Amino acid sequence: MKKIIIADDHQVLLDGLESMLNAEEDFEIVAKCTNGAQVLHRLKENEVDILLLDINMPRMNGIAVTEQIRKEYPEVKIIALSMYKQPSYINRMMNLGAMGYILKDEGKDSILAALQTVINGKKYLSKSAKEVIRNQKLNAPKLPGITSREKEVLELLSDGLTSSEIAKKLFISYHTVQSHRKHLLRKFNVKNVSALSSMAKDMGII
Repeated sequence: MKKIIIADDHQVLLDGLESMLNAEEDFEIVAKCTNGAQVLHRLKENEVDILLLDINMPRMNGIAVTEQIRKEYPEVKIIALSMYKQPSYINRMMNLGAMGYILKDEGKDSILAALQTVINGKKYLSKSAKEVIRNQKLNAPKLPGITSREKEVLELLSDGLTSSEIAKKLFISYHTVQSHRKHLLRKFNVKNVSALSSMAKDMGII
């Protein structure tokens, strides 16, 4: 029997998921959480196979929770259950190590299919999530060519680090970081780091 934590800040959805999964013989709900900090606390108390995780939660959102879990509990399989249909959210969660992504307007069959798929060690995108990614690829602009070092700088800029902090982390000079930053803004044809980060995430580069 697979042990599951479900996390969402809407009690009605939590209760619905609990009722649905309790009707299945293969799953046991070990905790229900309404915020990200509570998820991490419950993981310390319970052996968990799968986490059904909302993205938009108080006290650590689902993205931050996923980053932390991948470091501390890499064996836990995460399935995002979200209302967000933007490709940036789907790409971000999957790139961070989530095993699945389901949109909240999909039904029981999609959730059960996701659970069974990740139990078997495979990744799962629901039908609607696949459609979002498919449309993104069809309509996406040509990816700008960036070097491996520029990608490192881009990821750190997106994480909120300053040029000085990036220089120390990568053991390069401040002026070199500034040069990479200037080149990235030019290649992506944007004027600031916020727009740069948003575009890179939408393109699935980071």
